[in-house]
Amino acid sequence: MAQNVVSRKTKPSYLHMIAKALQALTASEKKLYHSRYAIAKYIQNTYPVPDSFKRYLRENLKSGVEDKYLFRKRDSFRLSQHGRNLLLPSEKKRRSTRKQRQAMLQVQRMR
Repeated sequence: MAQNVVSRKTKPSYLHMIAKALQALTASEKKLYHSRYAIAKYIQNTYPVPDSFKRYLRENLKSGVEDKYLFRKRDSFRLSQHGRNLLLPSEKKRRSTRKQRQAMLQVQRMR
């Protein structure tokens, strides 16, 4: 059997894929912890991965728990706050303009 060969440029690291999968599964199912099978199914449907990706998935789940990016409960996983901050792209906060800051200060002075 020939394996699908995928270049590094077309897919992110496995930890990033796991983080995206956990974020998407949590948003859709309203559960905190998700099984390895659900994570693998999401990654396989979303990213171009080789046939033997489950080995890499298992290794990265283990290292994610060791590095405190993920929490493990039995055979289910969820993102920690540390993992959420490092692995998921954050929305940049808009810097308030000078007029907005002055208006906020005036409101605070009135109170």
